[in-house]
Amino acid sequence: MDSNQLQTALGVAITAEDYTLAAQIKDRLQQKLSESGSAVVSQPLDWRALGVPEWLADRSERLGLVFPTEVQRRAAPVILSGSDTVIASETGSGKTAAFLVPSLAQLDYPPELFPEDLEGPQLLLLVPSFELGVQACMLLYKLWGGNISSRTPGDPANMFSYTGPPGIKVRGVLNDEELQMAVSGGRYLRGVHAVVATPDMALALISLKDSPLSFQDLRVIVADEMDALLDAYPASFGQLMDAAVNRHAPSSSSSDQLPEDEGLAPAADLAQNRISKVRSLLDRQQQQGGVPPDGVADAAASSSRREQLAAALAAARLEGLMSAPAAAGTEEQQQQQQQQQQQQ
Repeated sequence: MDSNQLQTALGVAITAEDYTLAAQIKDRLQQKLSESGSAVVSQPLDWRALGVPEWLADRSERLGLVFPTEVQRRAAPVILSGSDTVIASETGSGKTAAFLVPSLAQLDYPPELFPEDLEGPQLLLLVPSFELGVQACMLLYKLWGGNISSRTPGDPANMFSYTGPPGIKVRGVLNDEELQMAVSGGRYLRGVHAVVATPDMALALISLKDSPLSFQDLRVIVADEMDALLDAYPASFGQLMDAAVNRHAPSSSSSDQLPEDEGLAPAADLAQNRISKVRSLLDRQQQQGGVPPDGVADAAASSSRREQLAAALAAARLEGLMSAPAAAGTEEQQQQQQQQQQQQ
């Protein structure tokens, strides 16, 4: 076991009140850190010493994150300084808490800023799958005082032990239904501190006019499982990061290299078919009080063949954004999905 795993095991042993095992793990941990020459061996095992607010440190400990692991102690000061951070560590080392706990410490809370006064979410957490998104939402929910009953009397993480700011909310935008709720009326994301989304859903949401999610309001953007994000959503993730760096709304066609005119007819036909389907989808959303289709309609009205192709390709991507999250975002997979839909 590496030092991060040993520190995680130490927290588990103490939570289970197995102090004999905890003492053995502590001795082994100190020996391992001394042998490695790690600078963290002399640092206190405490969230507060890392600069985390008292309420968040207490909540983390009550949720079982008793002692920050080495990766958490290394990451927290960097994130709290406002610097861009890349975390690479073994599974089970505590990477999720390494970025989430200090990220939450970066946000504005009452009495400085009340939820009803928020212009938009302050934290965007990008995840590669629906399942991982649900897990992240639940952890954020619990860190902000939410409680899922363990059916154990005296649960230290119950909602009554929470001392942090009240009324802090997290929302997921991980599928079509949640995207529809986010764009219809705006109440779904009103007063929300954090949004957890896949890159395609986040791009579809943030690209809309008068979107409730804006880079101008975000304080922290987190990309969880970077390798999986790049594999599953290379185009939409790249567009989001480019837009985040430049602090502007993503352009659906600005980052694409259009191929030469020759041999484009099949791709253009496929894309034009998709633009029709997207227009129908947006028309339905407009009738339900959702997103107006003006952007797609204006783009489709371009006169030149290259501009028409750009609009079609943009709509093809938008159709992918509006569909349920896929395991990968390749053109080949999109074609297969369309063929299956036509057969149905």
